[in-house]
Amino acid sequence: IPFTSYKQIANAVTINGGGTITFDGANGSGFFQVSASAHVTLKGLSMVRGSYLGGVRAIENFGTLTLDHARMVNNNSSARGPVLNFGSLSVRWSTFSNNAGTATDADGGAIENDSGQLHVVASTFNGNSAGRNGGAIYSNFSFSVANSTFNANTANAGGAIYQQGTGISTVDFA
Repeated sequence: IPFTSYKQIANAVTINGGGTITFDGANGSGFFQVSASAHVTLKGLSMVRGSYLGGVRAIENFGTLTLDHARMVNNNSSARGPVLNFGSLSVRWSTFSNNAGTATDADGGAIENDSGQLHVVASTFNGNSAGRNGGAIYSNFSFSVANSTFNANTANAGGAIYQQGTGISTVDFA
């Protein structure tokens, strides 16, 4: 399903792709901006080639967002991470492959957690890159990662994960 512009979500929404639906940003559009009032679950979806071109990243979260059995592949942002979190983001049984924050000061090749809460469980991060910190995940606030795999992610600092700032960070069995 082609995306030519991102969609704003301000309510409770669940999109279940059943493992068969792919959203394609064609390197010209992001997918979703989740408002502070929203509770959103994206399940069984693939989101590919989402791009930041001065609007929204592949996904921007200000509310409560769950990525469940989601695939984020070949998304990029010239500034910051392709998935930018200011709210509460839970990632479960999901895959992030070949995503990039391409600017020399970009943090978080797959996810940038900027003052939000981030929880990652049983997920895979492969081949993501950031121009500065956190090839897969950058966080400046509390986060937890459990039972997840990180492979071939690159950045100037923190190839897999880079944490700075405040909050409690927990990584178990990664």
